[in-house]
Amino acid sequence: MSDATKKCEPSRHSPWERTKRALLIAAGTAAVALAVVGVLLPVLPTVPFLLIAAYCYARSSERFYCWLTNNRVFGPPLARYLRGGGIDWRVKAGSVALLWTVILLTVLLAGLPSWTRLLLLVIAVGVTVHLVRLQPRVCAEGDTQPAGLPGPLARLRGNRGFSLGVSGLTYLAAFACAWGAVKVWGPLPPLAELAVGTLAATGLVFVASLLFDNSSLYDPYWSLQPLAITVYYLWTGRAALASRDLLLACLVFVYAVRLTSNFYRDWQGLAQEDFRYVAFRRRYGKLYWPLSFFGIHLFPTVLVYLGCLPFYAVSRSREVLLGWLDGVATVVVLGAVAIAFVADEQLRRFRRRSWEPGRHLERRYLDSGLWAHSRHPNYLGEISTWWGFWLFALAGGGGWWWTGGGALAITLLFVLVSVPMMEKRMLATRPGYDRYRRSTPMLVPGLRLGRRVRETG
Repeated sequence: MSDATKKCEPSRHSPWERTKRALLIAAGTAAVALAVVGVLLPVLPTVPFLLIAAYCYARSSERFYCWLTNNRVFGPPLARYLRGGGIDWRVKAGSVALLWTVILLTVLLAGLPSWTRLLLLVIAVGVTVHLVRLQPRVCAEGDTQPAGLPGPLARLRGNRGFSLGVSGLTYLAAFACAWGAVKVWGPLPPLAELAVGTLAATGLVFVASLLFDNSSLYDPYWSLQPLAITVYYLWTGRAALASRDLLLACLVFVYAVRLTSNFYRDWQGLAQEDFRYVAFRRRYGKLYWPLSFFGIHLFPTVLVYLGCLPFYAVSRSREVLLGWLDGVATVVVLGAVAIAFVADEQLRRFRRRSWEPGRHLERRYLDSGLWAHSRHPNYLGEISTWWGFWLFALAGGGGWWWTGGGALAITLLFVLVSVPMMEKRMLATRPGYDRYRRSTPMLVPGLRLGRRVRETG
């Protein structure tokens, strides 16, 4: 039996593996169905769905994988792409021409609303740019035969384009799943409906993390969830949006774009997973995925749900006119987002310099800029953002002080979990970090909180 075949065959004795295999086959079959739709509907790309299907089948079913790669319709373009041939220019030209023909006819003749026409044009531009920029891949020697496709498929984990596509589809499906869950279980009170929706979305993201064996697929959910929650609360709130509603929505949008883009700028693809998750894998073995569901997926979802309670307060508050506390809240949120952005940019430049060939840095940790005044200024910005959102709830009046429980829970998460884990790693891998830790506050400049990190394990 070849190595490729062995790699595709899951254990037939483990219920967990059988469940995972069934999920992979279902995901691959759904991707094939979308690829079929893509053949008929130019707006929907075909090859990316074929790649996802091949990846899922290669990890679950040799029979399905061989059927897909030997299929008369889907096999040739899939094999050509995986061998490094990319997509033929004639196929590109035909796809672009058909795409714009269908889009323009739809826009001009279908009588759609203006926003729908604009959305179709934006999608057409995005698909066109994607097709034009899609270049042949460079493969290593020995990856030219269709029989060796599991090798190229494994390298797709390090392909940013493929990984971003998987991530984007995951979140589109997650939000669609949330909407469907609310429709099925509703109508419920707004807080209950939101709980059902966000739990359903989290479950779908977890399934994607399991199928692609990477819990970092969940990480953008932390910053995308507040934006979705804001839209939901404003949609189900008062008939006419107040100034505070719009102000808060804009600030949440700025926060979400900043933090989400920060993740994707550094994420190299499905081959890269957060070092904390990797450590959990090594430590807990077979218990890793149950831990991942409860600790990496569900727990942060609950915290963000609680952190977004001020959005509910704002959408239901009686006081609609802006006041001085709204100004304070705006300054706090924008200042916090700016601190986190500057801190992350300084850290990114430091890492880039440390990776330059031949460059020797005196210290392997950052202790300049904002990092000279706080050991974790990016965490300080994140925590302060949630307290700023809470101030908007107070500005709305009506006794919404209790919605600050979410910001408090998030603060405790960073102080008691995130910071100690990060500092334990820094102490083990960065000589001299202990001296920096003793001389620099953990979060707030001038506040000596948590000078010592317990040495455990």
